[in-house]
Amino acid sequence: TGTTIHASYAASQLLCVQNEEPELFQKVERWTTLTSYILSKWTGNCDVKVGISEASWTGLFNRMTASSHSSPSSTLEWHEGLLNLIGMSTNDFSQIGDSYWEISSNHHHHNNNNGTNNNNNVLKISNNVNYCSKWPEIYNTGATRFFLGIGDGAAANIGSKATNDTRVAMTIGTSAAMRIVVNDIQFEGIEIPSGLWCYKINRTYSLLGGALTDGGSIYEWLQKTVKLDRNNSKNLEEYVNQNGNEKRLFHHNLTILPFPNGERAPGWVDSATGTITGIKTTTTPEDILIAHLQAIGFRLKEIYDRLKAYLGEGNEGNGVKIFCSGTALQNNNLWKAMLADILGADLVSENIKEATSRGVYQLIKCSYDGSNIFEIPEKIDEQAKIYKPKFSNHMQY
Repeated sequence: TGTTIHASYAASQLLCVQNEEPELFQKVERWTTLTSYILSKWTGNCDVKVGISEASWTGLFNRMTASSHSSPSSTLEWHEGLLNLIGMSTNDFSQIGDSYWEISSNHHHHNNNNGTNNNNNVLKISNNVNYCSKWPEIYNTGATRFFLGIGDGAAANIGSKATNDTRVAMTIGTSAAMRIVVNDIQFEGIEIPSGLWCYKINRTYSLLGGALTDGGSIYEWLQKTVKLDRNNSKNLEEYVNQNGNEKRLFHHNLTILPFPNGERAPGWVDSATGTITGIKTTTTPEDILIAHLQAIGFRLKEIYDRLKAYLGEGNEGNGVKIFCSGTALQNNNLWKAMLADILGADLVSENIKEATSRGVYQLIKCSYDGSNIFEIPEKIDEQAKIYKPKFSNHMQY
């Protein structure tokens, strides 16, 4: 499946519903995703499939039978063995489909991008659906497509321009994650690194990476808990740059385990808790905050180190780059600089807002114009700020 057995994924959640609410569970006719359920209501078609990306995100998808688009034996299906373990079957779920479905009424005939008919991607609309009269431009045109759901991590990678194996996406919002796009043909037969996951984006590309439960949530929690007078990133940066304070980046004597809500990748220990050791009477609130930001960086480096074997050789001539996004990082220059030093790699900050939404747009655009952002990634903006690691700081970390 590309995932571990964990409460974050559908197998554990479905088993929990079976055990705790058996009567409710028995009432379910078919399990599907919210995206596909809404689309079925809009079109009056109860056979709407689940997108390959969403299916993979559930942890129930069979990666082994969907190796690549070029394989004639490639099929999109749920993992029958895992479903059997939880007392379910593939018949309990909607079928799995590609990224989009074209809209078709009984009087329309549709072709795909290549000019050939693809009945698997044609979605019939019931003639008595109210939405047909409400939005006739959708019903009567031959060019309308409805796109199935995509995982937010994949969309964030694409939206932040990290679409090949020389570009690593790092997102820090409430949680945190590092991910790379891999070509399934090159990745086929290779074991997924311990502690990480691998989700399908489409038939040809997958997303390899890992996530932390806590990222920016720790920053927010500490601002409230230690009652910082300098409780924003700009003032924290000013504090560090004051005479004598910069040394506290490396001499605060604090050791942090940043797990207030348990650990996901790479250890997946739900019962893990956070710790702060090394506190002295000279320890300041800023020290505690800085040490936590560094600790999150160290956990991300655990993931990054496991991704390194699958990174490309820097075919842009500038080596591997890390593209950062997320609300917690957006205006935090100090944290970006620390992360570049900890990871030992260039960190690209374009200050892209809503990278996930932007990624959805890019995927839709590619489906219409035939472009391939995975083979030819977007150019880095000339206004982007590049945080280069300081060798001396990297060695100290």
